Amino acid sequence: MTSNWKHLNKLSSLEGVKKVKFTASLQVIKERFAQRMRGNLPLPVEKKLEMQFNEWEAEEGDIIIDTTEDTDVEVLMDSIRR
Repeated sequence: MTSNWKHLNKLSSLEGVKKVKFTASLQVIKERFAQRMRGNLPLPVEKKLEMQFNEWEAEEGDIIIDTTEDTDVEVLMDSIRR
């Protein structure tokens, strides 16, 4: 598992590796971080989130899990198992 897209080339070269991409809309990601930061999302954090979102946006995955709407763990695990 990595949150750094630059590590993907190393991981992708391993035999049998599957890429599971977890994503959500940028707005939802910002809202979640703001909740963790007691309702205040500082501008530098917001800009960092935007940068990371843009870096990952074009990255493909063997399985893509979008948690924008559904964060039920059982539903997410079922989609990975399929």
